[in-house]
Amino acid sequence: MNWSTIVFVAAGLCACTPVHMAVPPDLAAAASVYDVQNRSNWKGALIDESFNFGPYRVAKVNRDWTSSSGWGVGAYSTAAIKTGYAYVLATPAGELQGHCGVEAGKDEFAVFGGHMSSLQTTLACACGADASGARFVIKSNNDGLLAGAAMVGDVNLAVTPIDRDDSGYQRPGGLGWQLRGAGPIGGVETQHPGRFWLEKSLAPATANEAACLLAGLLLYEPPQSH
Repeated sequence: MNWSTIVFVAAGLCACTPVHMAVPPDLAAAASVYDVQNRSNWKGALIDESFNFGPYRVAKVNRDWTSSSGWGVGAYSTAAIKTGYAYVLATPAGELQGHCGVEAGKDEFAVFGGHMSSLQTTLACACGADASGARFVIKSNNDGLLAGAAMVGDVNLAVTPIDRDDSGYQRPGGLGWQLRGAGPIGGVETQHPGRFWLEKSLAPATANEAACLLAGLLLYEPPQSH
């Protein structure tokens, strides 16, 4: 085997090595982890984007969903939504309806006598019959990653992005998110096919709502990818 063949084989092996996000140690210790099963590599109106994880199934993904009158999450209203998607999460206790809206625009600023712009994005998701159930609103931070706050039950949570892989390297765009209150509640890795974490001691209703919100994060597509 000559050197060119060795380099080619090595490059192929590196390309096939899966990238996994760095899971916070306390989340890894406290949570059950579920691998996503039966998820297509394709997305779109004609594609069945259903998938399973643990005791849950995401189905009826609709990327043509538009907000109905009165839908909104906090200060994020129907008027702000530019694109949206909907889905159904089947849980052991029944189905939860998930809806997400995305607003994106350019933020321009002066730099050294010129102008630069960055894409500012807001993602709002809600699970339940209306937006008064489990919900979150996350917005672009200084690193261009989406972060913000969530409500599950009566508990306020932080939604924080994870952009380090399990080798310690920083990955542009991020690799997933975690939900945290006084401690870790759950997390999701968005690299295909995806993984979920849910804290083991969560009450079933709380676990179902957290799973629904995390599914909304997994289904999110950054505006620049359209």
